[in-house]
Amino acid sequence: MHKECRTFTEGWFHNPMVPYYALLAWFLLTCFVFNQFKGKTRKRLQFFSCVVPAACIASLRDVSVGTDTQQYVDAVMLMKSLGYQAYNRSGLYAGYEYGFRLLMYICTQFGNPSRALIIFSALIIVILPFYVIYRIVENPSIVYVLYYLSTLYYFNLNGMRQSLAVAFLFMSILAVYRKSRFMPFVWFVIAFLFHTTALIFLPLLILSRIRPKISLLFWVPFGSIVILGAGRFLPRLFSIIPKYNGYVSEGGQYLVSGRLMPIIQIVLFIVLLAVFMLNMREKTLILKFPGVQSFEYPALINMAVYACAVAILVGACSLYVNVFYRMMYEMWPIVILILPKFVQSDKDSGPLPLSMIVAYLSIVVFFVAFFFVPTGWFGIDPYMMYEQL
Repeated sequence: MHKECRTFTEGWFHNPMVPYYALLAWFLLTCFVFNQFKGKTRKRLQFFSCVVPAACIASLRDVSVGTDTQQYVDAVMLMKSLGYQAYNRSGLYAGYEYGFRLLMYICTQFGNPSRALIIFSALIIVILPFYVIYRIVENPSIVYVLYYLSTLYYFNLNGMRQSLAVAFLFMSILAVYRKSRFMPFVWFVIAFLFHTTALIFLPLLILSRIRPKISLLFWVPFGSIVILGAGRFLPRLFSIIPKYNGYVSEGGQYLVSGRLMPIIQIVLFIVLLAVFMLNMREKTLILKFPGVQSFEYPALINMAVYACAVAILVGACSLYVNVFYRMMYEMWPIVILILPKFVQSDKDSGPLPLSMIVAYLSIVVFFVAFFFVPTGWFGIDPYMMYEQL
């Protein structure tokens, strides 16, 4: 009996997935432990206790963690040897956006460019979203858990460039929250310079001041039907984008999905859209954001509703061009920031407890589903610490 327990324990602590599980458990623990404090003290305790371990785990990861990390390491080492101008003229790794190439150039100024690239990218990817959540949300740990379940570790350690873009989109949301008319678009442009999928976030900014109408529940299914009807033409349209033409000409396995993730994605955002729309009453719009006259400012809620609608349409596209599903990740930031405000209990006439259960359960199911995704499809890579530390 003792021998079996010892074998199980040794196997558990040598499991390369332990850092992922431990971080999630720690986030959940901070929800309860630091919830005993109030105001800024609680927010600060939750922020620092969550951002530090998350940043450390991401920064200390080996190049084997992440489907493209090794490629980025090779690229930054090539830039180190050739120089920035010669690297750009070489045409190698030509698909990298200007912002990411600039980050690579900064990293070449260090003795170990590959390690610098991993550390700098990890700090941006982790700290910026955690900071924005800290600034906007009264109980950050809850949203840290949602962020983990929806994107943090099965994606952020894989799609480095896109995760950098998403981090800057968080800053765009913070600028919207602060009622800036100019800075949201500045941060959006910065995000676009790191990954072109950030372009799908632009409609959310444009529509942020327009309250969604109930007719949206008609237009989203109609748009999905149109996409399904024209689905066979999507790969050809997708090839028009020079950067992604290789997926059509050489990477056919990345086009038509052979798994259930697009369907799960569609169902998930249908649930979230329903939760948002059913609770968009006048009182629901009067949310208490600290330091903001929120009764004048429903823009974040509008963006969350439109984000769910766009994610459903993206899911429909993903049934024919699997790579499209990555654009879903630009929708998550605003959704996880607003979701707790919709499903929190209200003494007078808040949402039914059922909406809270369904909304959170749908995200948990989405998270669990990714454990069954092969790593080649942007699933979770077994964690390894950087071997040269």
